Amino acid sequence: MWQDKSHLNYRAFKEANARKDLSPNPAGVPPKSAARQRKIQCSHCGYEQFVLEEALSVFCKNCNKRITLGAPSRSAPQQKASVTHHLRAVSCPKCEAQQQVPHNALSSFCQKCGNRINLQDYEIKGKFNGELNTKGTLVITISGDVHADVTVGNAVIEGKLVGKILCDGMVELKSTAKLYGDVIAAHFIVNDGALFVGHSLVPPTIRQPA
Repeated sequence: MWQDKSHLNYRAFKEANARKDLSPNPAGVPPKSAARQRKIQCSHCGYEQFVLEEALSVFCKNCNKRITLGAPSRSAPQQKASVTHHLRAVSCPKCEAQQQVPHNALSSFCQKCGNRINLQDYEIKGKFNGELNTKGTLVITISGDVHADVTVGNAVIEGKLVGKILCDGMVELKSTAKLYGDVIAAHFIVNDGALFVGHSLVPPTIRQPA
């Protein structure tokens, strides 16, 4: 004879859920949704439970009494160490505006006219013809043979240069250098033995009174 046992299955289901609700939560194991929760202890009965991290008060699940919570402790965010860049002053070759750029930068854009400023260093060991414009340092080695007008930040010449030099900083002719052209620079050094055929324009050094 067939008997309806659905009520027995329902009763077993309720008892299983009741036992599940009464089972203690293992110590130190947060619920699945505890990514932004913290563990607290009831100040009245000592019961431990998880609450939202931002909660300031909550009711105890054991004794139903109100628990006042303090603000969660937060570790101060670590500030990134500031990186100090060594700066140097350069002038735009187009509008001559002065500006500060990182010492190790390869190029920059003028803050006034937007012109690209070349900041690379160059070392010429062979023949070169044309023009060269950079706010970096130009080095012409003893084997270098350059026929060009150059605009540079600094220049060190050991070989031969035929052309005009416009320099923001210092031009130095080593003892083996041969320069055929005019020089406009802030500083100009000619070592013994160097050959210089041309004119130089160097701003006079102004001494401050002691």
